[in-house]
Amino acid sequence: MLVSGGCTNEEAYLGARLAREVLRTGNVDACLGPEYGAILRGLSDAGASADLLESLNWIEGSDRIFLLEGDLAVTHPEVALSVLRGVRRGASLVTLGLARTRMSQVAGTHILLDPGCPRFLYPGPLETHLDTHPPPGRIAVVLSPWTPDTEALSASVCAMAEYIGRIGRALGTAVRFLPLPIRANTRGAYEMGAAPGHLPGPRPLEDQAARDRLRSVWGADPAREAGTDAREMLRTVEGLVVVRDGCSAIPSTAMWDASISPTLKSLVVLDAFRSPASDAATVALPIGGLSETDGTFTSGLGRVQRIRAANAPPNESRQGWEVLSGLMGLLGSQGRYSSAAEVFSEIQGVIPAYGVVTSEALDEGWGETVRTALGGGNGRAPEGSGASPEPHRPGPPPAVAAEDGRAGKGDGEAFGTHWLVLDGAFEWSEDAMVQASPTLRRDGMARRKLHPRGFVVMNPSDGSALGVREGWVLRLRSRGGEALVPVSLSPRAGEGFLLIPPGFRQLLSDVLGASAMERVEVERA
Repeated sequence: MLVSGGCTNEEAYLGARLAREVLRTGNVDACLGPEYGAILRGLSDAGASADLLESLNWIEGSDRIFLLEGDLAVTHPEVALSVLRGVRRGASLVTLGLARTRMSQVAGTHILLDPGCPRFLYPGPLETHLDTHPPPGRIAVVLSPWTPDTEALSASVCAMAEYIGRIGRALGTAVRFLPLPIRANTRGAYEMGAAPGHLPGPRPLEDQAARDRLRSVWGADPAREAGTDAREMLRTVEGLVVVRDGCSAIPSTAMWDASISPTLKSLVVLDAFRSPASDAATVALPIGGLSETDGTFTSGLGRVQRIRAANAPPNESRQGWEVLSGLMGLLGSQGRYSSAAEVFSEIQGVIPAYGVVTSEALDEGWGETVRTALGGGNGRAPEGSGASPEPHRPGPPPAVAAEDGRAGKGDGEAFGTHWLVLDGAFEWSEDAMVQASPTLRRDGMARRKLHPRGFVVMNPSDGSALGVREGWVLRLRSRGGEALVPVSLSPRAGEGFLLIPPGFRQLLSDVLGASAMERVEVERA
């Protein structure tokens, strides 16, 4: 069972129930959920936790802000605005990532992540900005997905949480961690139980109280199997149900065909838009779009809000929760629902944190905050004033250690001259809702039309060293293959890095392989 951050809470919950109660499997996950789960896992491995109550207020009132990002101003503009407000009132900002971003331009320091290091961080520069006097009054750590590589994401979050948590405890400084999902309701899907290894809540599989609550409501004990994540499911399962946005996990038809296991015998897709998944489906069931759907969403900050259908789904399509409820009934489940509100009422019965959400609070919209399983907030701090610190240009990454399985050639010698990496955690231009919008899809279409061969972004100083100019062609060679690709020169790329813009990953698949980052040799073609 594969749902998505495009699902309502009700759809994600019924997907999780269909998997664990009816299909008796723990193979349930959300598209883009592995990235959010990796951030939470990194925090857990470091012995830290997320306290999101009044999180925006905390950011804006912090003395020091650490930001792990792909491009926060694009992916999470509301949080980016709070960071800017904090900087305006005098907070120091340290950004960490693989590229120079809008936020790094107002930061005092930008720390370039190191893919050659197992923990992906430069510990020295990070601790330098913590071990200062007088100690900061409070610290905010914003953690957003910077890569689809969950191992890299989890390791970098764990390292940050350990460093900052340790120094914060030594200085007696309050520290709060803010984990952000990629997509609107990825957190909601996670809390509804659409993730391997836990029950709705989210609660551990062995949590007896949670199991008892589900048994009393479902009439059956939930499956105890931990299950596999979305990417592993695509490679191993025999049957798959995809609810909304199948292209979020596999963004192109070619990549979908390459990722699907030959053992897959049945693919059922519920969606409002055509996608690579629906094209490959055994059965495609049309469901209403978001403007044709009733239900609730949970923001990354814990804000729960109700949505109502503006009009009925066209023709014979129905709302997603209706189709899932019908499938459950056909497969023998006792679950019967007459409305999305009835599904949410059941959610409140099995997830105590959602039990405090009143109907009045749901209808308050963006002005109301509701604390859920991980906490949440929408508080605002008074705007202040203060000059932004000057940006700092980081140095090139150090040599890659031979024992690092990512980059070593196996003979004690580091391979390649540059890191080839995806610019961001998700290719939004391939999103089904973007593709269905004539306005939103213009940017991606124009980029592909102007650059049919794609391009990579290189730092101007690296381009000068190679003797290349804007638009010239580079030859990239990795351990897996090689490619010829034009280059664009921009300080957005750090020295020693080549960034692949959204939409062009497939053109470089021979060099990049299935990973999100690969060491390559670069020369002028």
